[in-house]
Amino acid sequence: MDLKLGRGMRRTGIWALVLLLAGSAGWGMPGKAAAEPEPEESYVFDGLFPGGAYYFDQVMDVATDGAGNVYAAEQLGHRIVKLSPEGEVLAEWQADNAFAPRAIAVDGEGFVYAGSGESVYKIDMTEPAFVDTWQIEGMYVSGMAVDAEGETVYIADYNLGGLRLLDTATDHTEEWTSFYDSSEIEHLFEDIADVALDGDSHVFVLDSDNRIVKMNAYGAYLGMLEGGEQFNSLQGIAVDETGHIYVTDYDENAVFVMDASFEVLASQGSYGIGAGEFDSPQGIAVAADGSVYVADTSNRRVQKLDADTLESQAVWGSFGSAEGQFFIPEGIAVDSDGRIYVADQGNGRVQLFDQSYEFLAARDGEGSYFSPYGLSVDAQGRLYMTNDSALLRFDPATNVVEQLNEWSYLSNPGEIAVDTEGYIYVANTSAYHIAKFDASGEKVLEMEGAMSPGSFYFRPTTIAVDSARGIVYSGDSTNIQTFNLDGVHLQESWGEPEGGAFGFISGMAVDGEGNLFVTDGVNSRIQKFNSDGELIASWGAPGKGEGEFYGLAAIAVDRAGNVYVTETGNHRVQKFAPSTHEVSFESNGGSAVEAATVEHGDTVEAPETPTRTGYAFGGWYTDEELTEPYVFTTAVTGNVTLYAKWTTNVYTVSFESNGGNAVATVTVEHGKIVEAPEVPTRTGYAFGGWYIDEELMEPYVFTTAVTGNVTLYSKWTTNVYTVSFESNGGNAVAAATVEHGETVEAPEAPTRTGYAFGG
Repeated sequence: MDLKLGRGMRRTGIWALVLLLAGSAGWGMPGKAAAEPEPEESYVFDGLFPGGAYYFDQVMDVATDGAGNVYAAEQLGHRIVKLSPEGEVLAEWQADNAFAPRAIAVDGEGFVYAGSGESVYKIDMTEPAFVDTWQIEGMYVSGMAVDAEGETVYIADYNLGGLRLLDTATDHTEEWTSFYDSSEIEHLFEDIADVALDGDSHVFVLDSDNRIVKMNAYGAYLGMLEGGEQFNSLQGIAVDETGHIYVTDYDENAVFVMDASFEVLASQGSYGIGAGEFDSPQGIAVAADGSVYVADTSNRRVQKLDADTLESQAVWGSFGSAEGQFFIPEGIAVDSDGRIYVADQGNGRVQLFDQSYEFLAARDGEGSYFSPYGLSVDAQGRLYMTNDSALLRFDPATNVVEQLNEWSYLSNPGEIAVDTEGYIYVANTSAYHIAKFDASGEKVLEMEGAMSPGSFYFRPTTIAVDSARGIVYSGDSTNIQTFNLDGVHLQESWGEPEGGAFGFISGMAVDGEGNLFVTDGVNSRIQKFNSDGELIASWGAPGKGEGEFYGLAAIAVDRAGNVYVTETGNHRVQKFAPSTHEVSFESNGGSAVEAATVEHGDTVEAPETPTRTGYAFGGWYTDEELTEPYVFTTAVTGNVTLYAKWTTNVYTVSFESNGGNAVATVTVEHGKIVEAPEVPTRTGYAFGGWYIDEELMEPYVFTTAVTGNVTLYSKWTTNVYTVSFESNGGNAVAAATVEHGETVEAPEAPTRTGYAFGG
């Protein structure tokens, strides 16, 4: 993969102004005199990438203590940061704007000495708190060292053009403005950049013309390096326990290590943002274990180097060129699967991440100049990009990039949007219009608006499209104008921004409900408007923390309503979610369950179990197919719909045969019918059917749906028998009827002439 870097990237001038304004007092624009209503919605921080970044502001110097901890002095950030050898932030000392540390040193007890202007501060980083302060009128601290006991602070005073020795016990200062070489020739120090001490209390002074002078603790000359053309602009110096000397070269963007005789042993560096590359390095320090730390000043980071080879071992900063790192990220887009595209403009590439911010892929210019700015994804998942004067489309399915505007020139295009019909809208900034293209890349029309604030022309930079309502929104610096999809100009000034005005509109996006999100780079805030232009949410502040911004740029909204923004100053992406979410319950035929409102990150309580006649409740599931049970200890981070699972009740139909042979019990699902079993038998009885009551009053109908457990009772009719009497020549005897099991009475004895009845 080719990597194209360029210091002359587009919009640098614009963003330099934006970042400057964002750093000025007040952080924003004048507001309305009348109080404004509070926005009705709110959002919460939900993540950022790359993770583990260090947000330094112009690290000028570094120092180490006996435990190997590293201290970084941020001149513009007005703070000192203490880190472990592994890069863990252990402590911070944040002061007001009067504290602008240019140099830093640490004594044997771990006290930190910071030089800021004409003052030296002693700081206890365990509190952290100021312990002591020394001020010398007219001094400007450019470098500093302190002995192990903390008794003497060696101050490189740029204005003095010499070295000051501060006795911390008596506050007495001594000036070294010259030295005598081995030939007793006096030399003046000039424009001292830095000073260092070795383990033998030797003093190394680095001044102009790349000269290093070595002296003992009393100022006696021990040796000198006349750097001359060997170096370009040495800025920082450090000495390790073996006597090796380490220096930074500001203009060469390099680090050198020399032996005690000033012979160069190794060097490392060139201009860039990769590991082992530098941009105007200044301070340097060596830890007891030999690790070398460099204040990579204009890259706003600290690099850890190997003592012998000077190869980079770790980079502690906020930007870079490795996978997943950014350098001036601009455009951002989210596809229907939640994958995130980021225009990594400074690195000349577009990077792709999954929903967990894991790096998936990157695409660069493949040898051609590539400076992506605006991004948008269509319904088919194809990515559209603006690049210099080109409109590009990338199809992930074919891995092919094509230029769509081959016959239609774009002039410094800004953001881009695609509607549901596949039409492409480009903020053609320096051509003073919005260009609308069809899917083949043919320009369909141009939209021209009113003059932008502070300009004689309409200069659109940001754009968003509400396809459902047929509205095109265009941001031009501090104002939003609207058009319909046919290019008819609708409004010159849309929306009711917080404070009555936008500072600088840097990005726009429309969500699925027609709400417009606007990023304001100057005011470091995100605002959400409904389709009528009413402000319904606003958040953000300047800074480097969660929910704070530096160089707030583009914005995108995913299907779930989550908001993603890029920051060109902090070189990162932040994600925000609505502060409350709705958990809906689809009872699937059961009793209604009321939706619950849950704070972002909280859990939702399981509702009262719904009921459904004939069914047993089987729990709540996250999918309509009822394959994934919902765990109610899960943090809610978006709107959720849960689906009820039901199991059909199964009933028992029992048969009480009332003296007949046993009839097996059967099971029947709710609503089904039971088949009549085989007719039971009972000696001496005729079966009379099944009844639902023991009194045998109500016959059971076997076409009846079963809705519960049932016991059926058999009805029996007793058999009746005929007892006939054959008198065998005697007089006739009437037959008798007798029920089963009963006895028959003997009839009157018959008679027969000439015979006696024998029974």
